[in-house]
Amino acid sequence: MDFDFYYGLQSQTFSFYRIPKLLFTDSRFSSLSAEAKTLYGILLDRMDLSMKNGWLDKQNRVYLFFTVQEIQESLGCGKNKAIHLMKELEKMGLIERKRQGMGKPSFVYVKNILSCPESGLKRFRNQTSGGLENKLQEVGKSNPNHTDYSQTDNSKTNLSYPSNDVSDHRETDAIRKREDYRRYFREELGIDEIKTEYPSNAEMIEELFELIVDTVCSSRAFIRIGKENLPAEIVRSRMMKLNAEHIRYLISCLNENTTKIRDIRQYLLTALYNAPATISSYYNQLVQHDMANGLI
Repeated sequence: MDFDFYYGLQSQTFSFYRIPKLLFTDSRFSSLSAEAKTLYGILLDRMDLSMKNGWLDKQNRVYLFFTVQEIQESLGCGKNKAIHLMKELEKMGLIERKRQGMGKPSFVYVKNILSCPESGLKRFRNQTSGGLENKLQEVGKSNPNHTDYSQTDNSKTNLSYPSNDVSDHRETDAIRKREDYRRYFREELGIDEIKTEYPSNAEMIEELFELIVDTVCSSRAFIRIGKENLPAEIVRSRMMKLNAEHIRYLISCLNENTTKIRDIRQYLLTALYNAPATISSYYNQLVQHDMANGLI
């Protein structure tokens, strides 16, 4: 096969699987094979379909279905290899499976690597599929092809005021969670590198960075995007798809904008949310413009 080269901005015309850099930079994951890390990225991508289909259990946890055959097709590997890769992720604590039996596909829960404490993965490894047995009774038994969103049970809350110790603990957890996400996005988005590339936009880049962290760490059930209030989980999922090219794309768009913006925070939040869906069209248009003018 004789493939052509990329010209100009054509390299931005594809969508990609995203594999968290932490899987390669954090020593805790050094024993994980490259194929297993790739599979984790594919499973993360598959969670979008789960959100659209409303595949949430009563604790609002997203689950998906991904068979051994689908792994074979996605990675071009044999059955034994596909089974081994899932076991790798399960042993590492990056996924958890609940088998249904009767030849039905397993429920697959993809774990959030940022929720794991720095001390290691022991807590995750201790959570076996058997430990979820009772919790998964809550998963709807209806045909998983239904697309209605599952509802989260509102359990009865304790009306007594929490002790100071509990409040302090929650506050500490919230601070730690925010710092974890700050480190993740600063590295994943290459914030410092982009600021070096666009020194005149350094303040705006930091603003985008902080807005992303604020949104992902928000405890609100709904987040306003444009004129709509969207479920927070959907907005967070979109934010987790952002990469350095999306930030560069937004900088270009903002620099070209000449319209007065009244609510800059809401404008930027909407732009961030839409970036993964609009970046390809933007670069395709630029490529077509350059080709039409003989620039490439």
